[in-house]
Amino acid sequence: DIEELRADLSQKFDELMEAEEAPEKIKEQFNTEELKALAISLEIEPEDGDTKLDLVNAILDELKDEDDE
Repeated sequence: DIEELRADLSQKFDELMEAEEAPEKIKEQFNTEELKALAISLEIEPEDGDTKLDLVNAILDELKDEDDE
């Protein structure tokens, strides 16, 4: 189930964020498709040239913005 998969990815990402892992370490825990799915679930539009690190940084920025609200 795609929603369950997204929830698992989101939880895994949150745990890495809370552990204050560097973006370079976080990107190693996911494949590109997983990061794209996570980005899309946060209403981030992945672009063709995005690297895994670009996606991780975009997701981190989005999650930080949500925390500020």
